[in-house]
Amino acid sequence: AMALGVAVVNFGIGGSRVYTSDGFTGFVAESVEELVNTTLRAIDCPVKVKENARELVERFFNYDEYVERNTRLYEELMNT
Repeated sequence: AMALGVAVVNFGIGGSRVYTSDGFTGFVAESVEELVNTTLRAIDCPVKVKENARELVERFFNYDEYVERNTRLYEELMNT
């Protein structure tokens, strides 16, 4: 969803909390009761939140950068 510039809503559990900053790259609900209001916030969110989400995906999940980071990691591990 973030790659398509769609605001995400999650419970901030596990890895989703790493990439979702409430009101910046998506929205975090702390409880089931809060989920409805959080979803409504996401529907009417500013365009900037959607742009931030898309930029985050482009920065952290870019294929070329992924290959480069992993190549550096493997080289470092081989040299230790």
